[in-house]
Amino acid sequence: MLAKFRKPKPKPKPKPKPKPKPKPKPKPKPKPKPKPKPKPKPKPKPKPKPKPKPWPAYP
Repeated sequence: MLAKFRKPKPKPKPKPKPKPKPKPKPKPKPKPKPKPKPKPKPKPKPKPKPKPKPWPAYP
């Protein structure tokens, strides 16, 4: 049988598996800065009403 004398076929070399790309780490989301609470505006003080000036005494 001639089959016995045939050279064994070279086994195909296994292709190197492509290395999985490292997944980019998700960037940590910046924490939202707490909004500064608006300071309560000081209530304007009521202006004192000007007192009516007494009429100048006629000489």
